[in-house]
Amino acid sequence: MASVSLSIASAEYVTHRRTHRSPKTVLADERVLRALRTSLGDILVSSITTQHVDRHLSRRQTGGLAAASLNLEISILRGFFMWCAEMRYSRSALPVRTGQRTKEDPRDWNYVRIEQFPELLDAAANPRDRMIIALGLYLFLRGSEITTIKLSDIHMEEGTILIHVWKTRKIDVAPIPDELKEELGRYLSWYGSNVDLSAEGSDDYYLVPRFSPPVCRYRHSLGRLAPVEAAQLLPSARLGKVTVFVKSALAKIGLDAVHEGGHTLRRSGARALYAHLMQDGKYDDVLRILQAMLHHDSVMTTERYLRLDLDRARRDRMVRSGPMFGAAIVGAPVRKLRVV
Repeated sequence: MASVSLSIASAEYVTHRRTHRSPKTVLADERVLRALRTSLGDILVSSITTQHVDRHLSRRQTGGLAAASLNLEISILRGFFMWCAEMRYSRSALPVRTGQRTKEDPRDWNYVRIEQFPELLDAAANPRDRMIIALGLYLFLRGSEITTIKLSDIHMEEGTILIHVWKTRKIDVAPIPDELKEELGRYLSWYGSNVDLSAEGSDDYYLVPRFSPPVCRYRHSLGRLAPVEAAQLLPSARLGKVTVFVKSALAKIGLDAVHEGGHTLRRSGARALYAHLMQDGKYDDVLRILQAMLHHDSVMTTERYLRLDLDRARRDRMVRSGPMFGAAIVGAPVRKLRVV
């Protein structure tokens, strides 16, 4: 068994993960392993015991880490120590107890009702932010997928848009729904009026790029800084996160935006489509459509993501549709019980 320090093993593990997982997942791995090194010090991996990990997780929980975040850290640590065991850096993957999880407090997600979609779109601060909201509501995209779409990925004639699903490292050529086509048409006209789309390399411009900061000067008459030159689109500059723009629009229509962001749009669009398709569809068929649109690896992930309890729904529908055990015992004579 090799004598390897926690810092070296962590660095090797992160390098290994980069070839198999998305950048966002690898960042989470790095964050969790960095916290473990801060807590335990740069000790040998072979010397780490279950008691070490228990104390570390207890500190994290005492420090205010939410149950869902703590469970994610437990899963990451379990994967790390399993890898260490395979590399013979430790005797086994024992440091994280089997089945160790923290009970999560159920929290209802905010959903934007379908009748609120126009209001939310109108609440966007500018056409770019409106396009971000439209992509989330109508294509159920993650923030990383929205910010990496380029003009060359959009094919209005074919009615398709190329999406890089960074979480699973896949590419999807998705159809553009009519609602999004209308939004895209208006947005691209506005985009072309602000940016020269005939310039060389314009195909590589981002669909929703960053803005330059506005130029401000101090106005004595106002007693504060005031913009003298409006912000400009920077078509080659990729936008960072979409959360702040989504939160702003959600707050304007009166929704609590504290714990919300890009996934609120994803869930709202998917829940609205689920309700629409379930009018004439079957559970399994509808779920598979949503699974494909959400880019989930399994239907179970889609059920959890949308907070659907389909087993209960199937039970209710079956029991209410007629006799639970068939017609064999319905109407059968009831034998009188002999009273003793």
